[in-house]
Amino acid sequence: MDKDHLAAIYFTATQRMHEAVASFYEDCHTDNEGKPKESCDQIAEAVDTAKSSIAIEYDLILTAIQEYNE
Repeated sequence: MDKDHLAAIYFTATQRMHEAVASFYEDCHTDNEGKPKESCDQIAEAVDTAKSSIAIEYDLILTAIQEYNE
């Protein structure tokens, strides 16, 4: 793997992290009125989803840097 490929992976992973955070923000608000949700269960589910999505991207970055250094 060369530096350009590593950079592309970083870009892709961080772009998807950004999308996960934006989606999390939207999930914390009602669809129609944009008011904050008040249900602990709904927010906990949104947090879990965001954390899972971001963790996958962290793993991708770590795998990429390991492969780059081989």
